Amino acid sequence: MKSVVYSTKLSYDKNYMGPDQTILEIWIENLKICINEKNMAFHSPTPRMAINHFGTFNLPDQFCEIVKELVQRDQVFQTNNIKIFENLRNQLSGRKHKHSKVTK
Repeated sequence: MKSVVYSTKLSYDKNYMGPDQTILEIWIENLKICINEKNMAFHSPTPRMAINHFGTFNLPDQFCEIVKELVQRDQVFQTNNIKIFENLRNQLSGRKHKHSKVTK
C-alpha cells in the first residue's frame, strides 16, 4: 500500500517545556493510519505535520493488514477499558474502607 515517510516531532507531555523529540513516521494512505518508530499506530486522516518529507513507497499489504487489526483492537480495548474503570469508580465511590468489596 502507498505510504508517505516523513519526520515529525513527538512530545510525550504537553506540559513539558523542553525540546521535542524528532521521530520517523509513516502514513499509510489507503488505511489513513500512521505508524512510527516509537511503536505507535493510530488513525490520522492525513500525515501529521512533517519536518522533513522523504517520499513515498509501498508497504506490503500483509503488514498493512496487521497494522489495521492492531489499531482496531486498540480502539476496542481503550473503549472498554474506559467503561470498566468508570463503572468501578462509580461502584467504589463513597467507600472509605481499604478492603471494601466490589459488588456486581
